[in-house]
Amino acid sequence: MTKAYVLLSGCGSRDGSEIHEATLSLLALDQHHVAVQCIAPLHQKLKLK
Repeated sequence: MTKAYVLLSGCGSRDGSEIHEATLSLLALDQHHVAVQCIAPLHQKLKLK
């Protein structure tokens, strides 16, 4: 079985992972029998202006 990481970062479409894109990406990987592990960075992002 193929394995992949999905990097999730931030909390919205302007500064990070957008929920619809993330969900559809995970669904597509699952449909192709890819074992997925979601990961996130350990540092804080800079504040957006």
